[in-house]
Amino acid sequence: MKRLFLLSCTILAVAGAFLLEGCYKDVVLPSSASGNGGGTGGDNNTVPADSVTFAKYIIPLFAANCTTCHSGNESPDLRAANAYNALTSGKFVVAGNAANSVLYQKVSSGEMPPGGGLKQSDIDLIKNWINNGALNN
Repeated sequence: MKRLFLLSCTILAVAGAFLLEGCYKDVVLPSSASGNGGGTGGDNNTVPADSVTFAKYIIPLFAANCTTCHSGNESPDLRAANAYNALTSGKFVVAGNAANSVLYQKVSSGEMPPGGGLKQSDIDLIKNWINNGALNN
């Protein structure tokens, strides 16, 4: 009886380990989302292109790098409450087409932000967000 009990416990433990292993998911957040201001902290922190959301990735990037100038006095207003409407109604973003979007052109050329461009991983976030429809998500 003890032997059957030990065998059953071993089988359950192994099965549980396999089930838990299948639930493992590694999520890497950009450093700018945590507010330490400076972008994503390196090109190793990539986000799948279709996972880039405006609220989670783009707004924190603007807050860390752009709102010093673009906070109402200089167009577009990139403060969290105003950024989406300012970008999409002001023709700074062409949804689905980063190459024709003024926002992407300025950050990818290094023109913005002044005094030092964004990291490539941050530029890629903006590009992916625009190319995926520039949704307010």
